[in-house]
Amino acid sequence: MVRRLLEEQLERVYKAHRMGLPLDKASEYAGTTNATVLKYWRLRGLRPNFGRRWRSLKRDQIERIHEAHRLGMNNIEASRYAGVSSATICKYWKKAKLKPPHGNRDRLTKEKINRIYEAHRLGLSINLAAEQAGVGKRTIITYWKHKNLEPHYKSGPNPKRQYDFGYGPIDFDSMPERAIGILLNRYGLVKKFREGKNLHVKTNGNGHHSIDFLVGKTFIEFHPKSILEAKRGLTLEEAGERKRENITKPEYQGFWFWHLWEIDQMYDILKDPEISKLIRKEHKPLTRRRFDEQLRRSYEAAAGYDTRSIKA
Repeated sequence: MVRRLLEEQLERVYKAHRMGLPLDKASEYAGTTNATVLKYWRLRGLRPNFGRRWRSLKRDQIERIHEAHRLGMNNIEASRYAGVSSATICKYWKKAKLKPPHGNRDRLTKEKINRIYEAHRLGLSINLAAEQAGVGKRTIITYWKHKNLEPHYKSGPNPKRQYDFGYGPIDFDSMPERAIGILLNRYGLVKKFREGKNLHVKTNGNGHHSIDFLVGKTFIEFHPKSILEAKRGLTLEEAGERKRENITKPEYQGFWFWHLWEIDQMYDILKDPEISKLIRKEHKPLTRRRFDEQLRRSYEAAAGYDTRSIKA
């Protein structure tokens, strides 16, 4: 039972939202719990904030980011190695005045070169081939051009969008979405993915819009800002708001909506009382340290599946 707040505390709860504080920081500011803050925000129809600098990295993560650069990894490889987003990798490299390693044909292993050519045989586009092989797009273009291979502009089979949980391959839209799916499954929040039911759920009458995940009565959307949205000058929050506005089906009235654009923002979502009550007992209590470990393992499983999909 969430206790009733004093008037002064209640004002700090709402002020924390106006200040743009994320859930953890807002509870510290108001001197109460995450559940209490979330309850009062919901009473006014306020959605939790996410801040770009809402959590600093641990020392060992920063060391792995710098070590990845010394090993000659690109930002995609480094993100998998350090367990953070590629945007975070670039930010810390820039802060340390480190230039991102560019594609270097002499530095690539035989395995990676084989995966670059295998991606072409599978009919993958340049973007998908780069993510599959763990190299930059320029590297893909260089190697394909060297063998007089024409780029594919419409991808054929797309193993990066699939993951087999034991009952057949499930299609995801991106590597981060796949990692989130693995994370939700490990926490027991989605035991079996069903397209259109709890994965890529159609949320309006015309069937053109969908939300990535549905857990209980909570929608979860992983949606970084697209190129088109950036050209239109939309903020990340506005991009998420457009997705929320497309939830118009009557059966979803009153459902909660979470928008994230960095995968480690899943921690705040898992702390949501409506979500946390569904988490398996062996994962409770949910702590930042335990979450980081599960996130790392989920991302490794997501990336490792690609290695099995494209064999050198």
